[in-house]
Amino acid sequence: MQDSGVLTGYTPNTAEMLKYSADAPRHFNGVVRGDMTVIIPNTGGTSAGLDCYIYPLQDETEVSLSQGAGSHGAAFAETANAGDELILKATTRECLKNGVPTPKTGFYQYTAAHDSKHNVALGKSKSARIIFEYTETESV
Repeated sequence: MQDSGVLTGYTPNTAEMLKYSADAPRHFNGVVRGDMTVIIPNTGGTSAGLDCYIYPLQDETEVSLSQGAGSHGAAFAETANAGDELILKATTRECLKNGVPTPKTGFYQYTAAHDSKHNVALGKSKSARIIFEYTETESV
């Protein structure tokens, strides 16, 4: 997977990745189907705020997120349709649907240090494009 000139996702040990600046946000891009776990390589020394961007590819998609085996779970209160943009931003504590504040249930706002597992559930036979954005930081 590629974000500008930096490879992300499943290629954490490439020469391009070694050039990464800790000051810039990192992105994990992917496509999920149904109920999948995404592993985000957060090589920073501490947990980081996680902004989630979800773009459903079918109508009537229910979207929920959780960490690991289900902790810190959140769900968008309304179903989404193809072309909608759902955003859950830790950096600004916002939950948006097509740029407008929308309700959610639960709490889901960060990625743990090192490899962090995130479950994305969309419902049977549904898929979505996802982008996770976070800034790796070192503990002081």
